[in-house]
Amino acid sequence: MKASEQKKDTGAWVMLVWIAFLASIVASGVGIYQLKIDDWIRGYLVMGMLFTLGSTFNLVKLMRDNRFRRIDTNAWTFQVWIAFILALGMTVIGMWNIVIPIEQGGGWAKGFMALALFFMMIMAFALSKTVRDNQPTFIDELDIDGDGHVSREEAAANAKLAKNFDALDGNRDGKLSPAEIKAHLAGNAPK
Repeated sequence: MKASEQKKDTGAWVMLVWIAFLASIVASGVGIYQLKIDDWIRGYLVMGMLFTLGSTFNLVKLMRDNRFRRIDTNAWTFQVWIAFILALGMTVIGMWNIVIPIEQGGGWAKGFMALALFFMMIMAFALSKTVRDNQPTFIDELDIDGDGHVSREEAAANAKLAKNFDALDGNRDGKLSPAEIKAHLAGNAPK
């Protein structure tokens, strides 16, 4: 059985993840809309939530892309982490400093918004993983044991890769790394 076949999620799981992700967006939107606050503060919260959501997706991608070996530059890694920390920090500080009278929800409204933000971030992680696991890459298709590399035995499933295995194995470790395979697919490796 191929690694990608082992990773595929059921239709029920994929549907649940999408529903929960969309519910997190709706809950956050409704929560922000219902707050008794000025429109500019509402806009700040919307931007904060969207910035946090986008930076969460970037962080997830960074973590998954570098799970077996580092492929992103230090500058990109730094930028992704800083964007995530700033987005989360600015959103949380904004929510903390909103003044909502007790009779209009006060602490409960802030608690709801904090939970909505947390729910949205968790669902961004789950959605990213689900989408990634159900869209296998060429490497995933060949990497039966899931170690992030393609061994000579695993490469036998692809005639062209098997034929060029020794030429592609630049460091002569007996397995092809994602970088070596990507160079081959891009046409930058020996044929």
